[in-house]
Amino acid sequence: MTFKIFDSTTERWSETQTDTVENGSFNVELGDINPLDTNLFDGRELWLEVSIGGETLSPRKKLCSVGYSLYSNNSAQFDGKDVSNFVLKNENNSISGNMILNNAITTEKISNNTVTLDKISFDVVSSIDGVKPNEGGNIDLQAGSNVTITTDDNNNRIKISASPGGGGDITGVEAGKGLTGSGDSGDVKLDVGQGDGITVTEDKIEINTSYTDGRYVKENQSNSISSSMIKDGTIADVDISSSANINPIKISGTAWIKNNDGAGSDLDADKLDGKHATSFLSTDNDWGRPNVTDNLYEDGQTLTQKYVNEGQSSSINNSMIQNNAVTKSKITPDFVSSISGVKNDGGDIQLKAGDNITINPDDTNNRITISATGTGDNLGNHTATQNIKLNGNWMSRDGENEGVFVNKYGKVGIGTTGPDAKLDIYSTGSGSENMLRLKKTY
Repeated sequence: MTFKIFDSTTERWSETQTDTVENGSFNVELGDINPLDTNLFDGRELWLEVSIGGETLSPRKKLCSVGYSLYSNNSAQFDGKDVSNFVLKNENNSISGNMILNNAITTEKISNNTVTLDKISFDVVSSIDGVKPNEGGNIDLQAGSNVTITTDDNNNRIKISASPGGGGDITGVEAGKGLTGSGDSGDVKLDVGQGDGITVTEDKIEINTSYTDGRYVKENQSNSISSSMIKDGTIADVDISSSANINPIKISGTAWIKNNDGAGSDLDADKLDGKHATSFLSTDNDWGRPNVTDNLYEDGQTLTQKYVNEGQSSSINNSMIQNNAVTKSKITPDFVSSISGVKNDGGDIQLKAGDNITINPDDTNNRITISATGTGDNLGNHTATQNIKLNGNWMSRDGENEGVFVNKYGKVGIGTTGPDAKLDIYSTGSGSENMLRLKKTY
């Protein structure tokens, strides 16, 4: 079951409860789930809408005065508070000091002889400056030397006067600095002296800004400090803003500046050697420092093109190495020499001549000649102890590709590497050259 309360146009409250309907009757207490706000029943007309099982009953029922009795819990006088929070009329000892507004009780509000001493707090400050709480008795005023005190009870007044002989007359007034006027009798009037840039009227002293602006510098005044006003050596680097962007034309002499001074500035400091600042690397991003690429230019070339990087492959050619610059200590021990199969272990390589061999070094031409000595040697002086393997080579007189050739099938070719018969003789050219000649002599 859903219950809703509407005013003339808008839903103001709702809640859903579960209850059993018997013979069309049910019993619920509104506000049990969603408490009713007492401000809802403020006098306007309200209607109750009931929905059961999703079906809204029509029409809505108008709420009568019983519902409005809830507003009595929040009357204009009590604001929803219990009566014990309020002071009843004629209730004794019910008003405390913190319940009274400052200056709320005037003389007219107090009946004569109503407030007794025991009703006055001890921390009440008397009307005589410097005298603290009245402790229940009178405050005595004591006249000192050359002073008389006269009380006037009718007018609630006390007069304190200097008695004759206790004081003296002013015999003269002299104007001090910034004042004009003086005198030694009668009334004396002192005036504030007027100077350049100062105007004095009846009730104020003014500074004439039209006078001072032309003579003094105001805070944050633009273009007000000239070079002659600045003491030499006064301005330090920390006084100059990093965003000052000082134009080179403002710099006198040959002072060096870090920023680009612009073409045509004729800035020629000794440190720049006559070159424009863009010809140099920044001191913050010099070559070799972090965040600098290898594409910095010098004389139209990148540094990588012009210089050799550490570990750069194929970067040193022969013309770059000075004569005699590479010593034995610069050569890796496993460096392979130009003699096949012989490694350099850090020392010289020795060539040893065997039998019938001579070795002739030529230091001038960097050449070594190895020659055979003696009568020479040939197969005729040896007896073969195993087959001779030609391994696809010719058997010739002078080592050329001619003579006898034996293929892998054992076929012998004369003048050919492709014999088709056990013996194949091949000749090129024309003429009467005999291909095969058998001759018997006796």
